[in-house]
Amino acid sequence: MTGTRARLALAFFVTLLVQVTIFVEVHPLGVAPELPLLVALHCGRAAGAERGASAGFVMGLLYDVQSPSPFGLWALTCCVAAYLMGNFSANLSRPTGLVVVWDTFNPFAGRPSYDAIAALGPAERLARLVDPAVRAAILAEGGDEPAGRMGLIAKLWHYVFPMLDGPTFEPTADESVAARASAAGVGNEEMLYDLMVQAPLQLSLGGYRKHDLGSIHDIMTHPHAMLGLADGGAHCSIICDSSLPSFVLQHWVRDRTRGPRIALEQAVWMMTARTAEIYDLADRGVLAPGRRADVNVIDLDAMTLHLPEVLHDLPTGAKRVVQRADGYDVTICNGEVTFRDATATGARPGVLVRGPQR
Repeated sequence: MTGTRARLALAFFVTLLVQVTIFVEVHPLGVAPELPLLVALHCGRAAGAERGASAGFVMGLLYDVQSPSPFGLWALTCCVAAYLMGNFSANLSRPTGLVVVWDTFNPFAGRPSYDAIAALGPAERLARLVDPAVRAAILAEGGDEPAGRMGLIAKLWHYVFPMLDGPTFEPTADESVAARASAAGVGNEEMLYDLMVQAPLQLSLGGYRKHDLGSIHDIMTHPHAMLGLADGGAHCSIICDSSLPSFVLQHWVRDRTRGPRIALEQAVWMMTARTAEIYDLADRGVLAPGRRADVNVIDLDAMTLHLPEVLHDLPTGAKRVVQRADGYDVTICNGEVTFRDATATGARPGVLVRGPQR
């Protein structure tokens, strides 16, 4: 505890020093950043509402000492901001990551030997990729310092996992590209290449430092946390967060073996009533008279996520990552069946939701 407080004090001191010496005159893009407020928000996100509010109050109070604003204003602002952040932190149910595959986040793109075959159809291109001569040429064009996408992956070799037997849920360190390369006595890029011709890979960017989902479980089950998605489709060519509800049901509720699971009723509440409550969607979220009849009829025993796949079906032929799932018998939207056995019925009763609903 003493070490944590010492690090926090140092962080506060450095934040104030930078704020009052650099950002007094320097305004990036015309904006004057308020670093103490950002630190307070981080405290709320990392430590929760109560501890975050205490840390935010101290941070704001220190800033008040030199700020021309009325004394106490920054203490109040940082305290409230940290508390709200701690109360309404949305989290994913799995590590933040990307899908590594030839058609999307491809670390070998840009190498001349790969670019020469990039436009081929998937089957023909794969046949060329497994050719020993093509493989050797692509690997030889890497250079001494990895750059671009490979540069990102090169920092995270221990967090790249192949989906050889289906989607990865909670892989161990031994399953990573780094561990496999070490065991085989080959380079990381060579191992990555050989795995990519067999299956997609998952690159974990955050939330998986200890190679397990223990920390995510703690966040998910915190009373002030809620499940959330990421990017809202902005990066649909490299991620597929729409599969998160299926991930929760298959892994967290039914299959997890490396730690505690989440009860079915709690998982359903987290993904329905809790979300509706937070966003003030009072017309949905529970099965009750007068509410919208939005229902999924699910066969939990049959719940199975498939491997991610890349489709080129957006306007202009743009690509997106899709991850299908079995186990959804019927999907009902506002009382109308929209999907039956994963097949669309053609019914479109849904509408755009704008603001709170009553």
